[in-house]
Amino acid sequence: PVTVSVNFSKISLETSGFVNHLLRITEKYGVPSKYLEIEFTETCCMENEEKFNEILAQLKQAGFMASLDDFGKGYSSINMLKNMNFDILKLDRVFLTLDEERGRIILDSIVQMAQDLNIQIISEGVETLEQITYLKKLKCEKAQGYFFDQPLTAEDFTERLHNRYYTMQ
Repeated sequence: PVTVSVNFSKISLETSGFVNHLLRITEKYGVPSKYLEIEFTETCCMENEEKFNEILAQLKQAGFMASLDDFGKGYSSINMLKNMNFDILKLDRVFLTLDEERGRIILDSIVQMAQDLNIQIISEGVETLEQITYLKKLKCEKAQGYFFDQPLTAEDFTERLHNRYYTMQ
């Protein structure tokens, strides 16, 4: 089994019984909630922090993983990491401009801070071996981007999962 990430907008969060709806879907299809990662963008979280924290707590109690997607793309707030209990922090590709010293310092600090908070890091937008090497040096163990593969349709993804080894085309 592999974890599947699903993005939700702030409109979804305003839906009454959001977490119960997700639980009904996992029950209907026989998918344990631990294999479904619920992704939120920064803007989802900032409007009503108290309500969002309630939803995060419900998601965790139900066994779902929660991630903060595209961190750094907009008006990132370190306070969000302090006040919200995310499992995963997905760093926007903006941090991978390794030719800028300030960018490297910020990337190093964010990765270290997330690790100290026991938050998994996934670096998005990885396109070069140089970026992979740098992320390994930081002990950022997960990454995604065109270096690994292009976005896939559901059919192509399913076909690749049925193979014993993952091969790019």
